[in-house]
Amino acid sequence: MLRIMITGASGFFGRNLISELANSTLDFCALCTINQQSFSITDERFRFEKCDLFDVKRTRDLIETFKPTHLIHLAWYVVPGDFWNSNENFKWLQVSLDLFKLFCENGGNVFIGAGTLSEYDWAGGVLNEAKTPVNPSSVYGKCKASLHKTIRQMKSDCGYKTAIIWPRIGYFFGEYEPKEKLISKIIYYVKNGLTLDLATRKFARPYAHVKYLSKAFVKMIQCCNADMIFNMSSSFLHDLETIINFIKNCLHIDQANVNYGAFDVQPEVLHVTNDVLKDKIGMEIPDTIFEDIRSVI
Repeated sequence: MLRIMITGASGFFGRNLISELANSTLDFCALCTINQQSFSITDERFRFEKCDLFDVKRTRDLIETFKPTHLIHLAWYVVPGDFWNSNENFKWLQVSLDLFKLFCENGGNVFIGAGTLSEYDWAGGVLNEAKTPVNPSSVYGKCKASLHKTIRQMKSDCGYKTAIIWPRIGYFFGEYEPKEKLISKIIYYVKNGLTLDLATRKFARPYAHVKYLSKAFVKMIQCCNADMIFNMSSSFLHDLETIINFIKNCLHIDQANVNYGAFDVQPEVLHVTNDVLKDKIGMEIPDTIFEDIRSVI
């Protein structure tokens, strides 16, 4: 039986992953660390524990008792807007290194991290695992890249047998999303007639519903047992103006107060390849953004 430990289980990604796991046919038991008691799941395969990962003794006791075969590490400091260059990132880098070491020392088989597209150099406007250099500009991206590099070095130096799976996660929206995140924010502001300050009309990113992220994580649990790095992202681009016009139509609103060009965000268009996700994980994220936005609304 798989013994899966999930950190950050009460967060945006964690809650959706738990829903996907609950609907799967995997033979598993899961230890989910949370910072609040907000789950109504009665599935006996899940055990929820309040745990501050900075509490070394509490974390060690849980891992030594549970002996997870898989660790999905989603917990991090992700306060919208602030997380990009917060010093909290350095604290989470250190606690994540300690967590990885503890997991490996207790016989862990597969460590699945939560990397980010922000680890790359965005200057060329294309993020490709094989070609785009790792050269992050934000503290968040630097700490995530440093975590991946360091745990790989730890594995080599210490002789750990643990497989390191490192998805660099892209732009996802959906249920349990923080209200300050882009898609939820647009819906709220348009619905309530508030002024939106945004990038240019043609600012485009490969947005996708978080259900596809959750499905991919379940596939990783099933099939990944060797080190791997890949982009966890849709490859279908949609610009802000098109998204906002669709939301207006869904809400039957003629006008939206949008201040396009309030922010200069470069590159304006960001392409992301996901060939490894397709070939190695067997997962292809379809272009269902508009039906998914309608569902969220």
